[in-house]
Amino acid sequence: MPRPLAPSHSSPQAEPRLSTPAAVPDPDASGSSRGSSLATLLGTKTTAFGPSPVGARRAYLDLLALLLIASFQSAAEAVFVLARIAGTPRYQAVTDTIAAVHLALTVGALVWLSALVTDRTAGAGTGWKTGLRLGAVALGVAAVAGAVPIGSLALYPPAGRAAFAMTLVWLTLEVCRRHGITPARLGILPVWPSASSERTRAAGVGVLALIAVMIGGTGAGILTLFMQAAELPLVPADSQQTALGIISAADAVSSLLRTVVIEDLVMVAAVVALLGAARRPAWEVYAITAVAEVAVHAYLGMPALAFVPYALLRVWLYRHHGLIVPLIAAHLLFNATAILQWFFTPWQLLVPLVWLALLILAANGIYRPVRGWQNRRRTPDTARAR
Repeated sequence: MPRPLAPSHSSPQAEPRLSTPAAVPDPDASGSSRGSSLATLLGTKTTAFGPSPVGARRAYLDLLALLLIASFQSAAEAVFVLARIAGTPRYQAVTDTIAAVHLALTVGALVWLSALVTDRTAGAGTGWKTGLRLGAVALGVAAVAGAVPIGSLALYPPAGRAAFAMTLVWLTLEVCRRHGITPARLGILPVWPSASSERTRAAGVGVLALIAVMIGGTGAGILTLFMQAAELPLVPADSQQTALGIISAADAVSSLLRTVVIEDLVMVAAVVALLGAARRPAWEVYAITAVAEVAVHAYLGMPALAFVPYALLRVWLYRHHGLIVPLIAAHLLFNATAILQWFFTPWQLLVPLVWLALLILAANGIYRPVRGWQNRRRTPDTARAR
């Protein structure tokens, strides 16, 4: 992984150039573990994000605002479903309030994105500047139209969810840029590394990310079955598809897109990066992501607690490798199988076989991609010593 380029000292006006995040040795790591290929992937390094150029307090506040915009609707609706599971009557006023607050937050996202893009493009050429500013406004307006609770005025729901997800992606990138974190430093670019050693490392991270997603999703399903059999409280009677209000394949695809953006780009990458820029401790990074993940999955009842290890593992992977694309790919793969299972009955018969194959690939992938990556990183002296 390339290290950040040092700032030039030839001119007092030179600014530091940002690159992919550097890996900082972990003082708690044991030197003896370096002989293991699995230990190589599991990591003795931590991704470091430098302090925010506009201040730690501003980085912290921006993260909280971004989390609120991204996750309020999902978390509020999930908690509302949890309250109904607990026996609370359904109040239409609560649903209307959630919709109204989400609309207000989406308008805020439009204004915030437009302001950030306007500020960043102040010195750009007229054509480029105008195009970016109009694009930000157009995308934000589409997201607002999707958030309008009045059916006759609202955008087609799947299109509205997709517009909100794309607005959230752009807003997250602009907020991170403001704090000195480029898309490359955030781990989004390059999507496909050119170096073979980086590709094998990304494959290993993706395999572990898939295991983390399986722990959360499959673990929640197993807990639900166990708690239903034991007649324990706070277990949903409806399926996940019903709880999420997914009726069509278009609903499922747009919900999948929004979920990946919220849970991977915001709750993992942005939380780690912006809290790093705010100089916050590691425990706070893990805690915020874990709480947010449980909140947006609260519609599952008590089994939502299975998403605590899911959140912790994914944050750990991102902090140690600085790669978000493998996490997104693993999440997409897992959720895509759920969508196929919901809408294509024959697929239900194949799901167990697919997951068995994925587990075999995972067990093999933990060793082979990492062993290849480790061998490429060995120096001749190290290779002879082993």
